[in-house]
Amino acid sequence: MRYYLALIILGLILLSLSGCQSPSHKSENTSLRSSLNGIWQSNGYGYLLDIQPNDVRFYDITEERCQYNEEGSTLFSKLAAGGVADAVFKLKKTDRDTLIYIEPFETYPIEFMRLSNMPHRCLASVQNDPKTNFEFFADYMQTHYAFFKLYGVDWQKTVNEAKSQVDKNMSDAELFNLFSSMLKPLKDAHLALIGNVDGQTKRFQPDHSTVSKANAELAKQQGTSHRSMNKTFFKQYKKDIRDTILKNKGEVAANGWIQYGVIDLNSDNQAIGYLALMSTYNYAGSGVGHDAEDRAILTSVLDDAINEFNEQKVKAVIIDLSVNVGGYSFPAIDLANRFAAQQQLVFYKLAYDARDQNFFPEYVAPEKRSPESQFHGPVYLLSANTTVSGGEEVVLALRALPNVTHFGENTRGALSDILTKTLPNGWALDLSNEIYIDSAGNLWEGDGIPPDYYLQVFDPKNPFDGHVEAVDQVIHLINNYLQNT
Repeated sequence: MRYYLALIILGLILLSLSGCQSPSHKSENTSLRSSLNGIWQSNGYGYLLDIQPNDVRFYDITEERCQYNEEGSTLFSKLAAGGVADAVFKLKKTDRDTLIYIEPFETYPIEFMRLSNMPHRCLASVQNDPKTNFEFFADYMQTHYAFFKLYGVDWQKTVNEAKSQVDKNMSDAELFNLFSSMLKPLKDAHLALIGNVDGQTKRFQPDHSTVSKANAELAKQQGTSHRSMNKTFFKQYKKDIRDTILKNKGEVAANGWIQYGVIDLNSDNQAIGYLALMSTYNYAGSGVGHDAEDRAILTSVLDDAINEFNEQKVKAVIIDLSVNVGGYSFPAIDLANRFAAQQQLVFYKLAYDARDQNFFPEYVAPEKRSPESQFHGPVYLLSANTTVSGGEEVVLALRALPNVTHFGENTRGALSDILTKTLPNGWALDLSNEIYIDSAGNLWEGDGIPPDYYLQVFDPKNPFDGHVEAVDQVIHLINNYLQNT
């Protein structure tokens, strides 16, 4: 499932966990197209849609289990009714029994196949008790999670050992802790369990970035919270870019997620461009579900930034992704298009649980709308362990270009889009079920995407240090290269 669906559905789940009621999906269905009516099961992802003239019912389904999902019904009712701008939701021209869904501004299709009848397991009631929640949790992971072998986990053994601990009288806290212990060996940044436990929303993730881990230690030493330390780190990171790297001559844009400017090299009036991209969504400051606004802002910012680079006749551009929290997928292609001199294959993707499908290729090509907002000179890409998710897609897209050289640290290694599944008790399970490979066929999940040239970006013990020095080293390398050419 793409980021859009995962983020929207998870947002609705979090609203319900906090006590707010999500809107009824029936109110969204006033204009459903009759050609979509029927029962449809996705190829991969475990979705089932029951589309009727004035209603859409959405289910999470595996070979053994099926559960109605209110949040998914709300979202897919909008999609089927054409209520989400720039989303593609239509019948396949050559096969009227295949339904295609493509997220806004994406190319990757999710296929749904028509079923003649509703599966019997989707008609049965689902109990909300520890045993049933355990069965759904175990089955969702077994069916959809792509990387057990990568992390050396025998999931069936894990399930068998944990099953004896499930008791009908166990508390929510005990069940949450059990599920967390089962996920813990999977050091995957896209794995998470989120649920309401004793009136509070709890979140478990089995892996954190090296920066976040170091900040946790600093927080203990200083008697503050881990969350507060991470916020302080990010604030300092942005301040260092603004004040030190760009010397207060740059621009802060896109809700603070993008900074750019021109760096003078003080030799022969030469200069280089600098662009820091810290997220791949929320540029409008409105959160998830505002991808059209986010894309319009990204387009405008890239126009302005690259126009300035060209007007200042920069000799090279640094793209700093050393902190990028991810988000949507489309910014990877939108950004790489600005630096591509010709059409270029950049990566492939495939849903792990899809049947009889080939890897889907993703391409970049020069931005035709605004030729003056293109840069085809040398590009120097900087990444770190805090480059994750959608940020890693940006790395994949850029490093495939012949004019890009990749410096820094390995990225986080969480490239798969997030698939969100809801348990009977309302808890959300985020997991990785898509496989990304680069244009050469390499899988970088887990280990992260390696740079062409290793360069430590953050001090392992004190990540507040290191970033400015790393950027300075890249600038020094560029300066030496320019002086010798």
